[in-house]
Amino acid sequence: MPVISGSVVGLNKSVLDPKVIPFIPSNPSLNVASSNMEKNEKNEEISSQNALNDAEGFQTVVSRKKKRNFIRGKASATNENDTLIKAVPRNGYIYVGNLHPNTSENDLKLFLKSKFSDKEISVDKLPKRPTAKSVSFKITVEKTIFKDFFKEELWPEGILVKKFYFLKNEKVNTSLMN
Repeated sequence: MPVISGSVVGLNKSVLDPKVIPFIPSNPSLNVASSNMEKNEKNEEISSQNALNDAEGFQTVVSRKKKRNFIRGKASATNENDTLIKAVPRNGYIYVGNLHPNTSENDLKLFLKSKFSDKEISVDKLPKRPTAKSVSFKITVEKTIFKDFFKEELWPEGILVKKFYFLKNEKVNTSLMN
C-alpha cells in the first residue's frame, strides 16, 4: 500500500505555514481600518478558496436561515367583530419529582392553589417504576406564570422541578380523540 507523505490533502498551504502571523493592531484607532482590511482579505480568501474548491470538484455549503411557516397574531380587539374569535392561552408544562409516595394529585394542587390562587393549574400524576421511592407529577399552567414555578423559594427542600419534555415516541390513544 503506498504511503503519502509530505502533503496534507485539502488544506491550504498558507494554513500550514508557521511563518504566517495574523496582524493585531496595537493602536485602537487603527482597529476600524484594520478590521475593514481583514474583512476584505477574508472575503478575497474565501472567494479564492471557493474557486479552489470548485476546481477540485467540491461545492461550497451556504447555511440558510430556516423560514418560519407560521405567524402569531398580535392585533388587539377593537370592535365587536374582533371578539368573535380568540386564541386559547398557551400552556407550559412542568415536571415535579422527588415527592413522598403518599403525595396525591389533590395535595399538590392544594399546595399550588395556595401560592397561585387566581390561576388555572392542572396536576397529573406520572406512572412510577416499581423500584421508585418517590412520585412525580406533570403540572400544566398558563405560559404567563410558567417562570414563577422555577423559584427555589416556592418549593419545599428536596423537591425537583424542571421543564417537562414530551417523548417523541409516545403513542397517543386515538380512541379518546373522537
